[in-house]
Amino acid sequence: MIARIRQEKSKILALTDQMMVSGTNFAIGILITRFLGVENYGRFALYWMVFLFLQGLCTAYIGLPAQVLSNQAENKAIYLEENNRLGKLVLLGFLLLLYPSFFIYNTIADASFGYGYWLFPLVIVLFLKQEMNRKYFYAKLATHKVVAIDFFAYLLQVPALVLLIIFSEFNLNSLLLTLACTGLISQVVFTFIKAPVKSSFQMKNLPITANWVYAKHLILTTVLQWFSGNFILITAGGIIGLAAVGIIRVLQNIMGVLHVLFLTLENVVPVKASILLNNHSKKHMFTYFKKVALVTGIVYGLLLLLLKLFGAQILELLYGAAYAQHTNLLDLFIGLYILIFLGTLAQLMLKTLKLNYSIFIAYLLTVLFAFLLAHPLLEAFAIKGVIIGFAILQLITLSVYFFTLKRALS
Repeated sequence: MIARIRQEKSKILALTDQMMVSGTNFAIGILITRFLGVENYGRFALYWMVFLFLQGLCTAYIGLPAQVLSNQAENKAIYLEENNRLGKLVLLGFLLLLYPSFFIYNTIADASFGYGYWLFPLVIVLFLKQEMNRKYFYAKLATHKVVAIDFFAYLLQVPALVLLIIFSEFNLNSLLLTLACTGLISQVVFTFIKAPVKSSFQMKNLPITANWVYAKHLILTTVLQWFSGNFILITAGGIIGLAAVGIIRVLQNIMGVLHVLFLTLENVVPVKASILLNNHSKKHMFTYFKKVALVTGIVYGLLLLLLKLFGAQILELLYGAAYAQHTNLLDLFIGLYILIFLGTLAQLMLKTLKLNYSIFIAYLLTVLFAFLLAHPLLEAFAIKGVIIGFAILQLITLSVYFFTLKRALS
């Protein structure tokens, strides 16, 4: 009974934590749009794509191995410690790469919006480390510690930004300064609450090769995934303008409540599924996935129904009456997110079974599609072409996923 209570407590904490993280990102999107305008939100979103790209690489090479490979290691604690050290080295390399890259882009495009522009690389690296820290604690089943570090990294952002708005100091520069401060505070908290583990400081003990063997297809997939989806969005910025990108991001922000479920699944399911697979069988793992699909599917369906029924009112309440006209686009997103839900579950199962090559193939096909049809879709359907393109990408990946899983589980 005690074990059961602890298990349910861990799930509740994981869901609460993801609500805190996603809720903060949701609130920031609203604040930027409301007080700085949809174009500035589109501008911030395009810059933030650098973080999303690097986050995918770090999750593949550091985060997922922490959750999956640590359960197969002879000493889980030592593996996680060495994996954490490897993550720091990777981030140092990213930081050294980002600053000259931002300098070159700023010089060519004259795109600087103040001192915050030079905070962007630091903010990106701090929150990449935050994601690694979260995976570290999730792998150790220390969900309460994830909540602790996310409180400082994310939840503190909103009251700080509200104060900036009250004192008329809110802009993209002060936003990035706030993110840098909360990110630094969270890193200090992580250092203090992480249990000390004795390990060597030799490079040969870092899981460089083991992580690469596991993640090589996922890393390539991340590159392809970023180019497939974001190529359409970046192309939209050039063809139909930054305001259109901002509107798409506004609608994605509305759908962000559903990402609470997705990200909770990604943080919890791989650990449990890999334990069942390694200690029992594929049948036990598949039964677990069916249970997860049923429970989360009911919740997910109800949330989509609420968005369908009250979409116009939600848009008007959060962003203003001018945005209620985009309800038809929100309806398209609802259909898109049904496909994303199915794809998320299928991809988690493939990662647990280490069938990462099929994810790579799926995204290779989506990149080819994006490069070939992004321009025609946008020219023919304008802003609707972005969502239609996203839906076609999801159908392509789902087809590859289900074909691979059918062969693997038969």
